Amino acid sequence: MATFFPTLNEITQLKVKPTEGELHLLHTLKNEFVEDDSIEIYFQPLLNSDRPDLFIMKKNAGILIIEVKDYNPQHYCINEKKQWCLTKNKSVILSPIEQVNRYKKNTIRFHAPELYRRELIEHQNNFGVIQCLVYFHHYTEKDLEKIKKNLGIHDTNHLTLFSKDNLEIKLHDLLKKSYFYTGYTSSYFTPEIYEPLKDMLRPSYHELRIGKQLNYSKKQLQLSKSSPSKNLNIHGFAGTGKTAVLAKRAVNGLKRTGGPILILTFNITLRQYIKDQISNVRENFNWEYFEFNHYHQFITTNALNYEVDFDYDFENEHLFEHVKNRIIKYPVILLDEVQDYDDSWLKIIKKYFLAENGEFVCFKDGNQTIYKDSYDHETKDLTTWVSLNEEYRSPNALGHLLIDFQAQYLKKYTELNPIQLSLNLKEASFNYYYLESTKELLAKQLTDTIFQSFRSKGFPNQNDVAFLGTNKQVLRELQEHLISQGKLEEQFITTFASIKELAAIEAKLSQYDTVPIEDSIKSFERSKKFAFYMNSGKIKMSTIHSYKGWEIKNLVLIINKPQKNQSETFNNLIYTGLSRCVTNLIVLNIGNSDYHSFFEDQNTAFSQAIDYRSLDTLERRTLFYREHDLSAPEEAQDYNMTLKEFHAMKEMQHTYTQERNQLNDLSSESENDSSPSSLASDLGMTNKEYEEELRLQHEESDREYSQVNAAYRNYLKNL
Repeated sequence: MATFFPTLNEITQLKVKPTEGELHLLHTLKNEFVEDDSIEIYFQPLLNSDRPDLFIMKKNAGILIIEVKDYNPQHYCINEKKQWCLTKNKSVILSPIEQVNRYKKNTIRFHAPELYRRELIEHQNNFGVIQCLVYFHHYTEKDLEKIKKNLGIHDTNHLTLFSKDNLEIKLHDLLKKSYFYTGYTSSYFTPEIYEPLKDMLRPSYHELRIGKQLNYSKKQLQLSKSSPSKNLNIHGFAGTGKTAVLAKRAVNGLKRTGGPILILTFNITLRQYIKDQISNVRENFNWEYFEFNHYHQFITTNALNYEVDFDYDFENEHLFEHVKNRIIKYPVILLDEVQDYDDSWLKIIKKYFLAENGEFVCFKDGNQTIYKDSYDHETKDLTTWVSLNEEYRSPNALGHLLIDFQAQYLKKYTELNPIQLSLNLKEASFNYYYLESTKELLAKQLTDTIFQSFRSKGFPNQNDVAFLGTNKQVLRELQEHLISQGKLEEQFITTFASIKELAAIEAKLSQYDTVPIEDSIKSFERSKKFAFYMNSGKIKMSTIHSYKGWEIKNLVLIINKPQKNQSETFNNLIYTGLSRCVTNLIVLNIGNSDYHSFFEDQNTAFSQAIDYRSLDTLERRTLFYREHDLSAPEEAQDYNMTLKEFHAMKEMQHTYTQERNQLNDLSSESENDSSPSSLASDLGMTNKEYEEELRLQHEESDREYSQVNAAYRNYLKNL
């Protein structure tokens, strides 16, 4: 017998009960496939927010998507424009036929993008891979014939309309003609397509041992706690661990509520990165209770799910008003990159998709505002603002590069990263090259230097390398150049169409005057973004926009002159690109004089600092500051120091004092109330281990605090 997900018994126990038509069809399918246990029947599965009524698969055969309508034929009609309407007021609704066809289209483009690649690039016909069926439970065959006549359609092998009075016979005849029954293997529905779909439909269980032991600060742990009726907006600069907090809060939200947990981003690719971060959390949980999507796709697919006639007005705050009582609500909603959201988007999500007493938390970094139509979100009833301003990534000299860039190019923004990083040059490198043109980049064979540089730093794995740029065409040319040199054998994963892929799409579509090539390229690139994964084993190539929120050990950032639509936020775009790098950064500047002197100075500072990389004492780091800084401004003249020296020394004092105070606070909580058990639990320790850790940290903090103060006094004395 076919395998049902969930089981037939579980389906009848669901909170939202199946309709009469859905139950009838489920039992019909059970009888139809009584002898075939290779058939998989998924009832209202979640596919990137799509929720078709039935999604049926058979390995090496294909897919059948079914929509079930319990419509009363007296309540629906077709108007003169061939649109589905309500009889009583003639208001237009989404056509059930359009609904099932969109599910098919989304499956090809987003859920199984390999199908779309084969169709556009290899010119392969997906004939027979996906069939669609609409079942009208209360319609007769005569009713359906009238509908088909009014719409000017007829049944095909790709789409069939069924009524109850001939369901069994017609369904059996349809399946007999397909790979579901013939016994032949489809050359189109290969394991390469079937397996990822199966993983999406049947997500695995995440075990605690799969996660990593992450060191959260006290504030991060506090912001990671899930609580009901919470409206919160967490903002912080790059590297403060916003995504780590989001991931842990998502898991804690699932533990508290049982789900489902909705996680929305602005860009498409970030969904995968957040999923990777959640996988790092050391907890047991079931992946099926997490829903990842980006805002525009989430709204589009929910308009589809709830049959809303949608004209892509994403700011319409009343879009779901007439179906609001049918919408599945989420007890926890987490939104990333909220600096790029319109306030109306937040209101729509909160109004229609947040459960009563639900948790609504936003994350943002104003410095990464890279779209000119970005928003401040000052609407008071949306969220309470909280700052996350502690450095989470391992601090190194790239942090100072970011700080300097912020100070020089992002002066109108207030979210400046405080100077609290140690000058740990051993764990970072920076190289800068200025080129007049893209041709010069390809002619100079810089790529050999780039990969040799990365390998010398101990990261030979190409999975740890990314090329980011401000111009897709330059990235395409660089990718093509690397492939033509025979160095990498097309070991790339990209968010854009390559030169060969563009040529293939144009060759396919040039014969069709009605299909805009630009639209198809845009659609294909969206499909590629859905399939863009961090741990693909390949070199990443992406625009900065699509890589926003991710991070990588080894980064090549390619800067061009801004295009027309980039000029207003270009500084933010470059900052966002720089902040994606964790360890080794190479900047290739192609003809943009605005940044040349800045990166030249940074390159000089890094190259002159080589002799100091092995010198870890505070006094020698101080020498580095004195040797490379400008003359002292007034604020630091009393100390005969440069401003950076002054701030660096004071921040070191402040940091150690802060750490010591935090330890005292923790120790006090441990002694005075029942907190140690909860604090220990948050850190993954027993009470005994936690108290021992406190004692050792106390000793270390006191020792370092004394050393800093002594060194600081000696420094001033010897000036």
